[in-house]
Amino acid sequence: MAAMNIEQLSADMPLKPLYVVHGEEDLLRIEALDNLRAAARQQGYLNREVHTAENNFDWNEWLQSAGSMGLFADLKLLELHIPNGKPGKNGGEALQHFAQQLPEDTVTVIMLPKLEKVQTQAKWFDALAANGIMLEAKAVGAAALPAWIRGRLKKWGLEIEDDALAVFAERVEGNLLAAKQEIDKLALLHPKGYWLNMADAESAVANVARFDVFQLAARG
Repeated sequence: MAAMNIEQLSADMPLKPLYVVHGEEDLLRIEALDNLRAAARQQGYLNREVHTAENNFDWNEWLQSAGSMGLFADLKLLELHIPNGKPGKNGGEALQHFAQQLPEDTVTVIMLPKLEKVQTQAKWFDALAANGIMLEAKAVGAAALPAWIRGRLKKWGLEIEDDALAVFAERVEGNLLAAKQEIDKLALLHPKGYWLNMADAESAVANVARFDVFQLAARG
């Protein structure tokens, strides 16, 4: 199908049958999954099924489960998490088969980590890309970080002075998890339309907490 900007996901967007989320930025992958879950709930996909492909995962059983309808033929959200991004021979064949025969009344989300070139050139990845929406959680580098922070603040209705933005970006050091935490705090402290100044920025990032992805997921 096509690639889509991961930041454009929203709970009210029309859903497609297959989404593949991959990339190195943990925060963006978690947010993508949260948005897809919210959209599914909002659009009636209330039967949620989660599978994690780890050691001894039965791919044939997964294919059968993925293609089966619930007792009341409910709309289904099917999640497949592949933590190491390596489905193996059996998994690769199963994913190719699945991508070419997507189940009806089902939205499928396949979650992958950052992939190496050999994985993105594999037949299973090509099959997913040909039949689904690809969402890449790219790292936000130092040059792009200020614009990312400003964009996130604007979603809350906040603006920020240039010098304050420079300090904010420098202090969070590319840690999007920490940046998100501080942006959310600022949104609680200030009304929409407020311009954040240097004092606000320095106060917000004076003691930036280093949350890891598991702590963020536990709070979500």
